[in-house]
Amino acid sequence: MDSPAGVRVATAVPFGSPFYQAGIDRDDVLIALAGNPIPSVTAWNQMLQGRKPGDVVPIEFRRRNGTVHGMLTIGRDVRVRAVPFEKIGQPLTPAQQAFRDAWLNSQSGAPSPR
Repeated sequence: MDSPAGVRVATAVPFGSPFYQAGIDRDDVLIALAGNPIPSVTAWNQMLQGRKPGDVVPIEFRRRNGTVHGMLTIGRDVRVRAVPFEKIGQPLTPAQQAFRDAWLNSQSGAPSPR
């Protein structure tokens, strides 16, 4: 969440996450990454582009009792994506195709395309 002085961490920080490891907690305000000011969430996202998992970057954040300097280790994007087998060059077995058709049919209410 944008704030006048940086980007406020609005939610709980998961145990073991890169933020947790850097000492960042809910309601802290991120003010600089690698010496560059963080004026908005958009700026934050742009700063992370081009960085790779394992990169270690100095981070500055403010909390109730002052400014804290830490090191943020960039982590992997943990979002999960469902990708059809065909998109990764894997063939479907007849049983997998039948299961997929039945499941899709149950979700849409439409008859199976086969």
